Amino acid sequence: MAPPSYSDLGKQARDVFNKGYHFGLWKLDVKTKTNSGVEFSTSGHSNQDTGKVFGSLETKYKVKEYGLNFSEKWNTDNTLTSEVSVENQLVKGLKVSFDGMFVPHTGYVPQRRQFGYAVSYKYRRKQPEHNAASASSSSSTNHFTLSYRSKTGRFKTAYSHDRVRVDADFNVDLSGPLVNASGVANYQGWLAGYQVAFDSQKSKITANNFALGYSAGDFVLHTNVNDGREFGGLIYQRCNDRLETAVQLSWASGSNATKFGMAAKYDLDKDACVRAKVNNQSQIGLGYQQKLRDGITLTLSTLVDGKNFNAGGHKIGYLANGIKHYDKIMAITVNSLRTQLVALTNSSGIHKEQVDKYRSLLDQSLLNTGSELIDTLKLFIEAILNEHVSLVISRQLLSDVSTHLTKLPDDISKSVAHFTLDKVQPRVISFEEQVACIRQHLAQIYERNHNWKEAANVLGGIPLETGQKPYPLDYKLETYLKIARLYLEDEDPVQAEAFINRASILQADTKDEMLQILYKVCYARVLDYRRKFIEAAQRYNELSYRTIVDEGERMTALKKALICTVLASAGQQRSRMLATLFKDERCQHLPAYSILEKMYLDRIIRRSELQEFEALLQLHQKASTLDGSSILDRAVFEHNLLSASKLYNNITFEELGALLEIPPPKAERIASQMITEGRMNGYIDQIDGVVHFETREVLPQWDKQIQGLCYQLNGLIEKIGAAEPDWLSKVMEEEMCT
Repeated sequence: MAPPSYSDLGKQARDVFNKGYHFGLWKLDVKTKTNSGVEFSTSGHSNQDTGKVFGSLETKYKVKEYGLNFSEKWNTDNTLTSEVSVENQLVKGLKVSFDGMFVPHTGYVPQRRQFGYAVSYKYRRKQPEHNAASASSSSSTNHFTLSYRSKTGRFKTAYSHDRVRVDADFNVDLSGPLVNASGVANYQGWLAGYQVAFDSQKSKITANNFALGYSAGDFVLHTNVNDGREFGGLIYQRCNDRLETAVQLSWASGSNATKFGMAAKYDLDKDACVRAKVNNQSQIGLGYQQKLRDGITLTLSTLVDGKNFNAGGHKIGYLANGIKHYDKIMAITVNSLRTQLVALTNSSGIHKEQVDKYRSLLDQSLLNTGSELIDTLKLFIEAILNEHVSLVISRQLLSDVSTHLTKLPDDISKSVAHFTLDKVQPRVISFEEQVACIRQHLAQIYERNHNWKEAANVLGGIPLETGQKPYPLDYKLETYLKIARLYLEDEDPVQAEAFINRASILQADTKDEMLQILYKVCYARVLDYRRKFIEAAQRYNELSYRTIVDEGERMTALKKALICTVLASAGQQRSRMLATLFKDERCQHLPAYSILEKMYLDRIIRRSELQEFEALLQLHQKASTLDGSSILDRAVFEHNLLSASKLYNNITFEELGALLEIPPPKAERIASQMITEGRMNGYIDQIDGVVHFETREVLPQWDKQIQGLCYQLNGLIEKIGAAEPDWLSKVMEEEMCT
């Protein structure tokens, strides 16, 4: 990219100090454009110090097919300025212009009249064929402008190259022209410039200036020496996408006058920003800019004298900008877009102007449809992600693209989103925020199409832990939970559990109660899918008591708790959960209450009674176990076996199989497993083919232990009485008295 002109060196820092401040002025700017292509610009301001009011009206019209430009400006001093120009018609790159100044009420051209003609020529050197591969990086452009005026004329020439820019101009004056020349060289971010002015009439150099700077994307350093007497320095730093800061320092050797200042601009959001600056004279400038609506911007500013704060005399400023476009923007073709993007990439200028030009091309691209829309958007994205484009510009434009993707049809948006993610991957660390937005939108598209796995995989690509961007805790927690939910919808509890485990580390620190509820729901579903039914039932039952949850959702959670309890393996934990649910009056209104009641009361459940309950089960709850029976069948078999153990002291395998409605060998295996796992007391006599049940009542065992303790205590008292009868008698008497 060609370096800027000498006058634009340090412009980023100067803009932070100067733009948005209009001290002592009330100013109004209005711009509009008709559908026929005529542009109107109206400006007016009132000076609070002098009371003078000044206004102007300017019109512009372009005839693009002939390369004609017409401009006319009239102000309240009754001065009319006109200009006509022809560009790229006689010779490609050639511009011919005519301008003049006239005072209508006097009928004459001012002494310093400005009519005349100007000729400018632009030439782009073609690279030799043997060096065609590096043409994009070594192309150069020559510009020169020739102006002749009857009173004053000016000749201008400019040469631009990837590493060098040279500007020169001189006025046409027979008594001796004034020549101005400047040059800037660029090497690996370093910028060196020189500017000179020579008055040929006096044979004297009137300006002799040097500049040295360094530019590295978000950071710009600029120093200059003017005529060997004035020294200055500027530092510009874009701290992030919202904050810009600048420092300014100047010193004059003759007067030893030193000036120092600091300034900052902060974007509150996309429509508002605040500005502030202060210098070593204790002058404080404050500014606020607000976009009221599309095309209308309000700017307020004030200058406060800190040394004389109570003395008054502070200045305020007001500016209102109104821009309204009536012209119809036409869709741009792929070839035209490619040409303009190449020219824009190789051009130089301040970031804001370049961003506006890129956004204009994006708006034109979005007017296309179908494959043409996809092709132009891909071309635009590829251009803005080019390494030669400033990272600040690329981030802003990629954010715009991600916003527009949400408004496009799903098929087009999906294609462009995947292309963007592929192109940005080598530099993904520089675009983490934009990539996260694109992935979130792409996941929504897949989710709408019930493509759960792809949606989860897309979200999983967001570098929440490994990236440089510090994501908020709630954002990470919400994303992890969403990924887990998507994997659950895809019947993949293993992947879901992995992301639930990541979320479990964060959920304790969040203050968002809804995220905590969402975590508990997802965790309960993971336990449910992993067939950890008793743990899932406990989580569901807990959710059914949370008042922040809707009443209908609470009843759903309670129903799931009941289902998981029924499906859980028989044992003490399930017995406690059955008791909890049976005592909950809300369960009486659930369709599965009859099964809950029979299980709690240890009644035998027949297969014919399970049809209504089976209709409530989800797909993963209908899976088969290793022996071919379903999860529900297995749970009912174990329940019936426990119920039988409380009715019988022993039972044969044939009778047990008939009771459980299963073959005797299968009944034997179930009984053996429950006895082995300690979920049922008993033993199996395989010779006789009989299962013997052992009932261990808790209360009789406690009574027996208490009885043994009392016997031991009585024995101690008897031994004490034998050894110390007097002391024992005295103690007994005291106890009787009390």
